[in-house]
Amino acid sequence: MRLVNDEVPVFVSPNETTVMENQHLNTVVLVVKAVSRDEGRNGYVEYVLNNEKSTFSLGPVDGLLRVNGIIDRESKENYTLMVCSCPDLPGRNSH
Repeated sequence: MRLVNDEVPVFVSPNETTVMENQHLNTVVLVVKAVSRDEGRNGYVEYVLNNEKSTFSLGPVDGLLRVNGIIDRESKENYTLMVCSCPDLPGRNSH
C-alpha cells in the first residue's frame, strides 16, 4: 500500500482581520490554518505569502502572519494578501 498526497488543503482560519496603524514589527495579526485530509506526512501543510512581503511575513510552518514593515493608513488604506497552502513535496526540506 502506498500513501498518496491527493487531498487539497482547505483553509479553516478566518480570512479577514483588522490591523491598527503603527504596530510593532513582528506583531502577530492573524494565524493562518489549513488542513489536509491526507494522512501522516502527506497531511503536512506549509504556507506561502504571495504578495505584500515587505509589509507582512508569514511563518511557513506555524502560519503566523506578522507585521514586517510600517503600516500607515495615509500611505495605504487596505491590504489584500494572497496566502497559499502547499502540501509537503517529496525531496523538500520540511521543518
